[in-house]
Amino acid sequence: MTITVVKKDTCTDQKQPDIHRDCLVLIINYLQENGFHNVAATLETSSKVNSKYTLADNIDLQLILSEFKTFYKLKRGKDPVLSKKREEATKKHKLPGRKSKALPKKSVLPALKEIKPNRDSLKEPLDLTIKNKAADEDVTFESIEKKIKPLPYFDDHEKHGMALLIHREILDASNSSVSWNEIVGLENAKRVLKEATEWPRKYPAIFRCPLMQPWKGALLFGLPGNGKTLLARGLAATTDSTLFNISAASITSKYRGDSEKLVRVLFELADYYCPSIVFIDEIDSIMGKRGNCKSSGLGEHEASRRIKTEFLVQLDGIKQTSDTFFLCASNMPWDLDAALLRRLEKRVLIPMPDLISRKKMLEKNLNLVTHTLSDEDFESIALSTKCYSGSDIKVLCKEVVMVQARRVVKKAEMLKNHESYIENYLKKDPVTKKDFIQALSYVRPSTDLNLSEQHSQWNQQFGSS
Repeated sequence: MTITVVKKDTCTDQKQPDIHRDCLVLIINYLQENGFHNVAATLETSSKVNSKYTLADNIDLQLILSEFKTFYKLKRGKDPVLSKKREEATKKHKLPGRKSKALPKKSVLPALKEIKPNRDSLKEPLDLTIKNKAADEDVTFESIEKKIKPLPYFDDHEKHGMALLIHREILDASNSSVSWNEIVGLENAKRVLKEATEWPRKYPAIFRCPLMQPWKGALLFGLPGNGKTLLARGLAATTDSTLFNISAASITSKYRGDSEKLVRVLFELADYYCPSIVFIDEIDSIMGKRGNCKSSGLGEHEASRRIKTEFLVQLDGIKQTSDTFFLCASNMPWDLDAALLRRLEKRVLIPMPDLISRKKMLEKNLNLVTHTLSDEDFESIALSTKCYSGSDIKVLCKEVVMVQARRVVKKAEMLKNHESYIENYLKKDPVTKKDFIQALSYVRPSTDLNLSEQHSQWNQQFGSS
């Protein structure tokens, strides 16, 4: 029997075998999951596969190789050999079927550094430069950098799939513009977070004593819209840590026992990607008081109790890992389980912005807008926003700009050349104090004063900052 292999110029030809297409899709997906984004983009551009096809949800390249090894061992009684060391390449310094070329200076694969061949004796050097046709530029392996550390190897296929789900929740905070200076006020919360993350790396001599261990868990509680989530983003950006932004959907499953496994995989990955920050917003949706179920009135479900128990066990394990910090936020801390509060060493109240903070927020939001407001005007407006949260003040500033835009559009519609007028409306018609007075009649505070008093009482009883 004769097998004929037909070579096509492009992989989008309809006559090309499906197995060729599936292999390319698997390889591109595997490269993306392991952080080789430049290589995956180059392969995707040259092959043009992912423009029409994508990977199915129930398969990946690692799973296929594992299944093949199991099948091969059952059939042949021994493990298959899928890769081997390049001993022949080390001795002969060449690969068959390659044409002689001049050795490029910046195209040597880092993995070949261990071989260290004599370049003078290379008769057929390797050209490892990848041509990117879309960008019309050369991409070498030395310029390929992993944005995120690749996943660890898991023998269990189920565990590997769970790790992929948790891996998708990692946020890249390296390009984030959030810094401590961008966050107005909240000095007490900043101090606690710096003591837990920055101090152990800047001043390791302070924490050599067993008693002087950095904080491993913190709870940010208070009224919504005052910067709890913003503090987590700023912490990840300033400390260059891996941020796991976890929600209830990330670690819950309808299958029995999978939720506990997801929690365990989460903390294993946090330890693997350390220094890392595990941030869970609205922690009360997961770690409420055990034994309570207000919705049904029939008591707590068994699955909910198991996931809480696993969380508490893993939080105790964080004590042994110095580079993993557990941070959570809640608007209703009185609903949290008492065992969780014991493991959260610092419980910090995020208060409503004071007069100075409100004034700084107003000035910061209107920094890019032309206005005629003086320092006294900002102070008087800050006095009028006593019950406003940080997000309410931002909405107020957006409404002020919209009031200005409505006035400008109304004037522009009366003119013939209204386009040029609108383009320069910031200089011709700046924001005034009257615009703020008008916007205050539209925007109302979204905070509940009774809830604020309840936070203050809970802070006096359980607060630790």
